[in-house]
Amino acid sequence: MAPVKLSTALWTFYYPRPLRERVGAKQRGEGATGPAYLHNFQNAVLKKIVSWMLLSPLALAAGTTPTRYGEVVFWRGEVGTQAFVTGRAAFGRVAPGAAKPALGQCELSSGPLVSPEIDAEAFGQEAGMQGQEAPISAGASLSVLDGARTVLTLDPSGPGYQLEGGPSELLRRVGGVAGPLPGGAVLKVPGQSGDFGFPALSVPVPQAPLFVWQTTGPVTPSQVLRWSGASRVTAAQVKVLLRQGEGERARNVICTAPDTGSFALPEAVRRELSGPLKVIGAFRTVQTVIRKGDAELRVVLEEGGLLE
Repeated sequence: MAPVKLSTALWTFYYPRPLRERVGAKQRGEGATGPAYLHNFQNAVLKKIVSWMLLSPLALAAGTTPTRYGEVVFWRGEVGTQAFVTGRAAFGRVAPGAAKPALGQCELSSGPLVSPEIDAEAFGQEAGMQGQEAPISAGASLSVLDGARTVLTLDPSGPGYQLEGGPSELLRRVGGVAGPLPGGAVLKVPGQSGDFGFPALSVPVPQAPLFVWQTTGPVTPSQVLRWSGASRVTAAQVKVLLRQGEGERARNVICTAPDTGSFALPEAVRRELSGPLKVIGAFRTVQTVIRKGDAELRVVLEEGGLLE
């Protein structure tokens, strides 16, 4: 089975436009590489920065409460046969929100399926760093290095940092570079001093096997959901979006699962469901979190996509 095609759960600064991957492309009558689709992808790759992500084990400096936060998110995906990596970064004084739902749990809702993976604007007011007047600077461009070689650079852009894609036209349009990142890639944050600065840091970019969703077609509430490429580390999680029925009576199920390769809906959730469900999308995130003084930095690798 081919890897899940690209989508995103990240937000742009200011007022992000929805990125609906295949759903949006179909609604606009475009293919997966249509101009508006790619423009939306480039404009939708980061805002909040993943409020639903599980807090991974932290490498913490003892005794200091963070007052400065940064997050760098790398997206691993494909457009046609072109594998790519893109990324953006943000730094500020407001901590990202807690994971929703909690690991191993599911949330039920009715009516339209509202999730940041489908519509970034739906979660705009919850964005941890949205609306701050003075973003923190991490210095000049952020770099990803493979030894002495620079793999990619995130340049200052508005209140944050973003990758300028290339060299091909396709990569420029998605704002990415050819992927995947090398196994020993290290993110270098140059840092900036002062009250609105973030300290210099060097952090290994999270790594994981290629995530490929395996469960296709309608599923029963008792069916075990499966994917390949499980990392089996506590710093990773998989978010699954399911839907039963259509219209106002539709039931939505959003679950956050450990990255073990399989997940079964909790019994309490299964009792609330009476028929088959569609798997709308599946996304995997792996992150590293470190702390230096009162500054906390999260480096995230994300992949997956919408299936419907």
